[in-house]
Amino acid sequence: MTVDNTVDVAEAGISGLSIYPNPGNGHYQVSITARAETTVFLQVVNLLGGKVYEQTLKVNGSMMHTLDLNMLPSGIYLLRMEGNGISVTKKIIQNN
Repeated sequence: MTVDNTVDVAEAGISGLSIYPNPGNGHYQVSITARAETTVFLQVVNLLGGKVYEQTLKVNGSMMHTLDLNMLPSGIYLLRMEGNGISVTKKIIQNN
């Protein structure tokens, strides 16, 4: 017997997360869609696990958030969104 304890993003109230342009040059738009009012924690980390950005947002419906990573060197970063018992990670490619 197999038990699956994963939580689908849509079940947790978050129905979408996207970031563009990606690859980008430091200025990104993060689109978050939630079915109900939800507090989410955004964090950007480098590949060594070091935090380079973090912010808490309240989302109700669809929202756009501007992410300014212009101060970071070119490379690959991870955007993590956590909230309502879920965690979603997206890769960001920075080309300065």
